[in-house]
Amino acid sequence: LHRSSLARIRSYLAVSMTLLVSATLTLVGNRLDVFFLSYYMDFGQLGVYGVALRICVVVSIMTAAMSTIVTPRAAAAAADPAKFRRYVALSGFYSTIQIVCAMILLLLIEPLIRIVFGAEYTQAALPASILIGQVLLLTVGIPFQALIQCCDRPSRMIYIALTRLIVNVPLMMLLIPRYSVTGAAVAVTITTLLMTIVVIMLNMLDLCFEFLY
Repeated sequence: LHRSSLARIRSYLAVSMTLLVSATLTLVGNRLDVFFLSYYMDFGQLGVYGVALRICVVVSIMTAAMSTIVTPRAAAAAADPAKFRRYVALSGFYSTIQIVCAMILLLLIEPLIRIVFGAEYTQAALPASILIGQVLLLTVGIPFQALIQCCDRPSRMIYIALTRLIVNVPLMMLLIPRYSVTGAAVAVTITTLLMTIVVIMLNMLDLCFEFLY
C-alpha cells in the first residue's frame, strides 16, 4: 500500500509539473505580442494595442469561465462515449453563447471605444476585432486541449506550447514592423488558428486509434 501511494504521488507530481510547464510556455506565447510591440513600436502604438486587449477581455472572461466548466469533465468524457457526447454538446453550447456575445461586441466596438477610451483610440477597433476572433479560436480549442491534458500523454501539451512559440516569434518579427498593432493581432490569431487545428487533429487521431485498436 505504501509503494502504491508513493507511485500515485510520483505520477501526480509528474503530470502536475508537465501541465505547469506547458501552461507557463502558453502564457508566455500568448503575450509575446506585447513584448515585440514594445521593442518595435512607440508608446502611442502600445496604448492603442492596450485598448484592443481590454476590449477583447470581455470575450476572454467567457473563455476562462468555459475552461473552468469543461476541463473537470474532460477525464470522464475521455473514458465514456455517452459522457463524451454530453461533453461535446456542452462545449458547443458555451461556444455558441460566446460567439453571439462576440458578434454583438463587434457591432458595437467603435462606439464602445469612443465612450470608454475616447475618439482618439478608434484605430484600435481593427486589432480589437482581430483579437476577438483569436479568442473565439482559442475557445474552440479549449475542450480538445482539456482532453489532451487528461490523456496518457499530457507531455504533448509542452510540445504544443513550444510549437506555439516557434510559430509566433517569426510571425511577430515579420508582421509587426510592417503592420504595427494590426500585425501583432494577426500574428497572434494565425498562431492560435494553427494550434487549434493541431489540438483538434491530435484528438481525431486518438479517436481513430481507439476505434482501430
